[in-house]
This record gives sequence, C-alpha cells and structure tokens, in this order.
Amino acid sequence: MRIKNYFKAILLVLLCCLTVNSTGQASEWQRETPPNALYLAYQPTDHGLGLRYDQHFNSWAGMYGSASYGQWHLYKMSELGKHVKLTLGALIPYKDWMGNQHDFSIGLNYHWVDGVILENEIFHADERFESPWSFELGLTIKMRKITLGMRTDILRWEPCIDLGIPLRSKRR
Repeated sequence: MRIKNYFKAILLVLLCCLTVNSTGQASEWQRETPPNALYLAYQPTDHGLGLRYDQHFNSWAGMYGSASYGQWHLYKMSELGKHVKLTLGALIPYKDWMGNQHDFSIGLNYHWVDGVILENEIFHADERFESPWSFELGLTIKMRKITLGMRTDILRWEPCIDLGIPLRSKRR
C-alpha cells in the first residue's frame, strides 16, 4: 500500500513540475497549434499492435488516446493470453526545436490480461501486475510529414513506440 502512495506522490510532483515548466515557457515563445495525428503503435513486450490518436485543442493543450492488442513474446513465454491496453492521456507542450514540435505525454493505462500471472523467470508475482491500472510517461516529436512517439508504462516497464502521420499538412 505504501508503494502505491509513493508512486502517486511522484506522479503528482512530476505533473506539477511539467505544468509549471510548460506554463513558464509558453509565455516566452509562440507556438503553432500542432496538427492532429494518427499513429500505429507497437509494444515490444507482447509484440502488440494498436492505434493512437492525438487531438490538439490549441497550441498548449492536447489529449491522446490509444488502444493496443498483443499476445506474443514475453506474455506468450509466460503462458499468458491476450493483452489489451487502453490509454487516455494529456499532451504537454515543450519548446520547438529545429523546426519540430515536441510534447511530453502523461497517460493513464488500463490493462486486461487473459490468464493468471504466475511466478516464473520472466514475470515475478509482485504489485505491478496486481492492479489493471498504471500510468505512462513519454515524448512526442511532430515533424513536417511524420510524427514519432515514445512512451513507457512506468509501473510495468512496458515501452511503446508510435509512428504516425499528421492529419492535415501545415507549413511551418
């Protein structure tokens, strides 16, 4: 129980730091509203594939949602079945660099795993798999014709790589 409260405190402090940092920087630079984007998501842990969508409301606020499915690699080796991961998160802007736009992402994950997680060499029966809820942190880079996102589920240490395209082309 103490570990969960510890992670909640770290998450809250990190979110506050990013918000304060972004707010301070937003007053120093003018940023175009990034285009919305659609991504193909890949999770190496279970060779999961999915989709991610970014929605930007203005130059400093955005949200993303993701859904993925996988049942291979480490999950298969641990005799687990299907793994479905749903994510909803916020995009926090960071300074543009070299003509590219950057966003930090922080999201809430819901995991549905078919099967029982048993103690073995790959997965150790510990707190990180007891709850279906976890959170992730990441970075998104929006280039002119392509977008790239890298996210990691912090509690489960499951990375995700997103490769996408902007839905409307903008000249910068």
